[in-house]
Amino acid sequence: MQKKPLVNFIAPSAVLRAVLIVQRRLSHYRVLFFEALRLALNQRGVSLRVAHENKLVCNLFPQFLNTSVRFALWGHGRNLQGSPTSLHERFRCWSAERADWWFAYTDRSRDVVLQSGFPFDHFTVLNNSIDTCSVAELRAAVTPETQLRLRQKIGLQGANIGVYVGSLSTEKRVKFMLDAAVKVRLQVPDFEFLMIGAGPHTPLVAAFCQQHPWAHALGVQRGAEMVALVSLARVMLNPSVLNPGAVGLTMVDSFACQVPLFTTDCGLHGPEIDCLISFENGVMTDNSVAAYSDAVVQGLTDTALGAHLQAGCALAAERYTMEGMVEQFVSGVMRCLQKPVRRRRLAFFARPVNAS
Repeated sequence: MQKKPLVNFIAPSAVLRAVLIVQRRLSHYRVLFFEALRLALNQRGVSLRVAHENKLVCNLFPQFLNTSVRFALWGHGRNLQGSPTSLHERFRCWSAERADWWFAYTDRSRDVVLQSGFPFDHFTVLNNSIDTCSVAELRAAVTPETQLRLRQKIGLQGANIGVYVGSLSTEKRVKFMLDAAVKVRLQVPDFEFLMIGAGPHTPLVAAFCQQHPWAHALGVQRGAEMVALVSLARVMLNPSVLNPGAVGLTMVDSFACQVPLFTTDCGLHGPEIDCLISFENGVMTDNSVAAYSDAVVQGLTDTALGAHLQAGCALAAERYTMEGMVEQFVSGVMRCLQKPVRRRRLAFFARPVNAS
């Protein structure tokens, strides 16, 4: 189900205006963003409150019944893994047009909402990101001595290392990834595979590692240790860039660590997949084990391609930052506050919307 936080912009008679952001949960990777956003809005004379973990809050009442405040939506535009022809998705698409402003995760999210007839000049594209600067700083702090210590601790012998970071769940297509890893090893004899994470398929991964000593299950890792482990790799494997928590944000971790991500055109990605430009800052292949494993082999053995992808990751890391996301959000808030409430001009019942 698409997470669709609502944003109410309240402009009382007092000089200090207020923004209320309501979302179902507050993920750990969003805390720094909201703290930075609060400070940036305060500098513009706007206060910020964030309400979360309250399932009783419903978007529809303020959205349709209260036109005394400005109402914005923030999200993907639709459930990118759901059926666009379902009644639920058709209603979501219809209601998406009934807002005063839209904060879209990516250009792809914006284009989805534009299909509902939403005006182009009432949009802000956020370029959804996390605190990549901290990740980049952690990566820069990794020394050759640290890498050697980790290699010895894990027992790595080869130079061609691949890494996976994420949940070990069905949605992440763990079996597909393990089958591809076997094929890569057949073509690259010193290939070794690090798997960082845990989940329902942890026993499957443990059994795989027991059978294949070149594969290493490292469990959940965070912070400096996780970044140091990723730094050992030349490629990041993730057949489905979908994460129930940090939806697709593995992409920006890949950029910050400058380890290109290899994925498939499987139709299960979060909107952050728009950040990936195949064979520029990562690689997307056809949705088959053979095509995927061949691309990973090319990424490991083609020195020129590897350098090109790494440089592309560095460029993308400069674009997709939390600081840039904060700037875009603040700009959108101020532009929204300058415009009248457009929902007053909308009929409750309007023409059917093409939800495809």
